[in-house]
Amino acid sequence: MPNLLRSPLVYAGKRLTTVEDASSFILNLPPEKRDTHHWRAAHLAFSCASMEPAYLDTAFVALELALTLDALVDPGLLSIPI
Repeated sequence: MPNLLRSPLVYAGKRLTTVEDASSFILNLPPEKRDTHHWRAAHLAFSCASMEPAYLDTAFVALELALTLDALVDPGLLSIPI
């Protein structure tokens, strides 16, 4: 499976560049945040991508969306228009 995300994501001065970075970030969220719909979707997308690399782009977009919905990244820096 490819290990690099489509492009690095920067949030709160930190950088997510690999699948492991993204997965670790999601798993280390506080439970009340991790249980929201957008974070559950991102977690599920990365779980699917770990079994089928074709889903990596979907997981990346789900992560971008979750970060944006929680105002952790600037929407102007995303790879998809919102």
